[in-house]
Parts: sequence; C-alpha cells; structure tokens
Amino acid sequence: MKRILCLVALHGCFLAVGFLLFLALFRTPLASSQQVFFYRGCRLIAWAGLVHFALMLLAWTAWRRVGGDLRDLFSNVAVACCLNLVFFTHLPVTADRSVTVMLLGYLAENPDRRVSPAELETVFVEKFVRRDRAIARRLKEQVESGTITVTPDGVQITAQGEQVMKRYGQIARFFELDPRLIQPSRIGADPSQPARKE
Repeated sequence: MKRILCLVALHGCFLAVGFLLFLALFRTPLASSQQVFFYRGCRLIAWAGLVHFALMLLAWTAWRRVGGDLRDLFSNVAVACCLNLVFFTHLPVTADRSVTVMLLGYLAENPDRRVSPAELETVFVEKFVRRDRAIARRLKEQVESGTITVTPDGVQITAQGEQVMKRYGQIARFFELDPRLIQPSRIGADPSQPARKE
C-alpha cells in the first residue's frame, strides 16, 4: 500500500513538473519565430514533454523503488501533455481570440458605469477590428497555416482551407452549432433553416 501511495505521489509531482515546465518555456524566446499563438503553444507543449521525460529518466531510481516502470514514464508525459493542451486551449487561446473576453475586458476597465450595447459594438469595430487590425492579423495567421493565399487582387481560400471548412461544417452539424458560424452569408437569416450542404 505504501508503494502505491508513493507511486501516486510521484505521478502527481511529475504532472505538476510538466505543467510548470510548459509555463516556464512560454517565458523564454523558444519558438518565438512562430507568429501564430496556437502553433507556438503546441510546439512548446512538445518541448515541455521532451524535457519532462528527460527529468523523469534522471529520477529513474526513485521510480524503480516504488515499483514504477517505463510505462509509468510514458503515461505520465502523455497525460501531462494532454493536460497542458487542455489548459492552453481553454484559457490562453480563448483570451487571445475571444471577442467575449475583449468585451468583458472593456467592461472591467469601466466598472463604475453602465455601458450600452451600442457603445460595445462601436468599441469592437473601432478598436478591435480597425485600430488593432484584427482582420489583417487573422489573414496573416491563415497564410502561415496554408488555408488562404493573399495576392494584390485579393484573398482566396486554398484547397487545404476548403477541407478545413468542410470539417468545421461537419462538426457544426454534429454538435448542432449555429450554421451562421460556418456560413457568414447566412447572417440575418433564420438559423433554424437547413444549412447549405458542404
């Protein structure tokens, strides 16, 4: 029983180490050449997993003493990477891309007064879309992702981009999401109407 408790404690400690490694790597220049925030985070999760595994190998004697084996090492790293990915996509990525977070931030900056919906709409368009060049930044991300091409004549989706949107359409239908999220041309239409087939 004592060995089992020690093994559980060791797993818990190294899961925490994996998470702290991921946070620490974000404060370094590693993978900073990657301009897409999400992709940089995924690379850092992979790097954190490698360092995590190396540290666990250094502590191999401790693992053997409590009955651990290589499966424990691999499973601990895998779980840590999964938890890091869940954390990363749920909080930092949401904060980076969410309109909701931006609007809440504006309200938090004005806690002593009531802000009208019209003012929030103006703030979103003027500050987020225009001054912060939200569209230009998103286009740059998608060029790097290979989903669009940008020429002097305009922006066009690539075959890869069409496949991505096809998958999003399938996801939207399966989870019964508002089809207007996938087909902006339907904005203003009744969301209960059947969506165009992908």
